[in-house]
Amino acid sequence: MKTSRRRIDVDVEELDRVIDAAENGPLSKADRQKLKTALHALVERLAQKRNTEKTNSVLEPKKLILCDS
Repeated sequence: MKTSRRRIDVDVEELDRVIDAAENGPLSKADRQKLKTALHALVERLAQKRNTEKTNSVLEPKKLILCDS
């Protein structure tokens, strides 16, 4: 069964503005939602499952690893 993906337009300048505004005080509910939506879309995109038999036999299950550089 194929799942449908919704399209999310991400305005990087807007996200930068939201992050910069967080230096001056707490984020508004709308700004928190913008960041959450963008983050969840990124994680979903990065963690897309490989599901061919050959790929599964060669590669380990994919894990999303975030690190602070």
